[in-house]
Amino acid sequence: MRKFIITGAAIVSPIGTGTEDIWNAIQRGVCGIRRPTKVAFKADLLCGEIRDFDLGDYISDKRFRRAAPISKFALSSVALALGEAAGSDDNENAALVMAITHGVLGYTQVFHKELLEDGPDAVSPIYFSDSVLNAPAGNTSICFGIRGPVLTILGGPEAAVKSMMTACRIIADGSIEKAIVVSAEELNELSLSCYRRQGFSQLSEGAGAIVIERQGAVAQSTPYCYIAGMASECNPFDPDAALENSLNLCLYRAGLRVSDIDLVMADPKASSDQLLKGVPTATIRHLTGNAFAVSVLWEVVLSAMAIKKGTVPQNVIRSGGVPSERVNNVLLCTSDRLGSAAALILSKHE
Repeated sequence: MRKFIITGAAIVSPIGTGTEDIWNAIQRGVCGIRRPTKVAFKADLLCGEIRDFDLGDYISDKRFRRAAPISKFALSSVALALGEAAGSDDNENAALVMAITHGVLGYTQVFHKELLEDGPDAVSPIYFSDSVLNAPAGNTSICFGIRGPVLTILGGPEAAVKSMMTACRIIADGSIEKAIVVSAEELNELSLSCYRRQGFSQLSEGAGAIVIERQGAVAQSTPYCYIAGMASECNPFDPDAALENSLNLCLYRAGLRVSDIDLVMADPKASSDQLLKGVPTATIRHLTGNAFAVSVLWEVVLSAMAIKKGTVPQNVIRSGGVPSERVNNVLLCTSDRLGSAAALILSKHE
C-alpha cells in the first residue's frame, strides 16, 4: 500500500488530555472510571466522565462556546493533534473524517423534548443545528478552516479504522495533502441506562484525533509511525470469520507475519486466539472506560506513541506476556456483535 505516516496525535479522555499527559497517567495506572458528578446520572453508575474541561484552554474561537460537549471534545483533540503536525495552520488542502457511534445525544434529547412539549416556536435553534450527526465534523471544519472533504462515518468501534482507511484513500487520490481523523462521544443518562440494561457497563466520553500525511509530503523528520496495513469486513452470519479475514488481509497488505507483531491492541470483543496465539495483548479500556469508536482511536494514538518511544506501559498489558524490548509493529483489531470487524497495523519502519 502507499506509505502514510501519522504526524500528529491527541487524546481527550477521563484520565487526561494530550499525548504525554495520557502516557504518564497510564504509566501511573490512573483510572478514570468512577461515579459520575452530573445530577441526572444515577448514583450507582460507574463511567468515564470528563471533569473540569474548558474548551478555552485549547481554542480561542468563541463561536463554539455553546456547542455540544461532543463537539468541544472533538475541537480540542484536533487542535492538539494539528499542533504536533507540521504546517498546522494550512488546512486549505486538508480533509476531515470523523468516526461517530452515537453523536450529539444531549442536545438531541432536549430538542425533541421541547419540540413535543412546547412546540416549534419554543425550541432553541442551537439545539437543532448541533444535534445532527455531522454537526461535530461541521463545527471542526469551520473552526480550523478545512476546505477539503468533510465526512462523518457512523458505526461501532470499527468506524475508527474505517475512517482511517477512508482518509488514506482520499490522500491517495491526490486532491488533498493531509487528513485529520477524529472520533468523539459524550455521556448521556438515557444511553447509559439503555446500555446498562443490555449488560454494558463503564461507558466513557471524550475524543481522539490523528493527522495522516503521505510520506515525503511533509518536512517533519520524526513522525509517530507508518500505517502499514488496514482491512475491514462485515459478515453478520459469521462475526468470527469477519475478524479473522480482516486480520489476515491486514497482515498481507503490510507484508508481515504474526511473528513480526510485537503487540496486539484489541477491544474485549475482538479475539482470534488461534491466529494471534502468544502475542501480548493490551487495552486501555479498564482505565478509560468504553467510548466505542473513540476507544479505538485512543488505542491507535497509544500504539503510535509506543512505537515512537519503543516501549509500552505495562499497565495496559492484559495477556500474553511482555512485549519485546523494542515495539516495532502493533496490530489493532476490533469487532462487534453484528459482524463488523476491522484491523490496522502501525509500524516503526516502512
